[in-house]
Amino acid sequence: MHLGAPPRNSLEVLTPEIPGERDRGNCITSLQLHPKGWATLLRCSSNADDQEWTCVYEFQEGAPPPRAAATSPRRSLRLTHYIEEANVGRGYIKELCFSPDGRLICSPYGYGVRLLAFDGSCGELTDCLPSDSLPTSLREVRSIYSHSDVVLTTKFSPTHCQLASGCLSGRVSLYQPKF
Repeated sequence: MHLGAPPRNSLEVLTPEIPGERDRGNCITSLQLHPKGWATLLRCSSNADDQEWTCVYEFQEGAPPPRAAATSPRRSLRLTHYIEEANVGRGYIKELCFSPDGRLICSPYGYGVRLLAFDGSCGELTDCLPSDSLPTSLREVRSIYSHSDVVLTTKFSPTHCQLASGCLSGRVSLYQPKF
């Protein structure tokens, strides 16, 4: 190991910027990494707990700091896509997830779930990155309402075209979405 070089398994702290929350603060309530490692998916709420968002942040490599030529490049997060969520079930963590191929996002949405995509044709994230540095809205592909209580968790099957959701009262629903 060279003196001054960062360890191979070093920890980096990256702080995302949440839409509309520059002055009021924010809270990350759920997080998942993209299956191909390109991005991270966050569910965020305002500190006042009166707004929620689903946000996608792309990992970006940057140049190393000027006086640290021997260090590895710095990483940063760039907000690429987001959508405001229903503010139902305030105070509870709502777990969202990527599909196994990373093209869809399943998000708890009130008494159901929402399937979201990066564009209207369910394209790959890398093909749907905004050309300018401004984030764009996620697209709603389908909403499914089947619970009698607030949905708190969603999960795609790793091998089949299925997803599950669970609500506050303990009921679990299984879906086979057809597009």
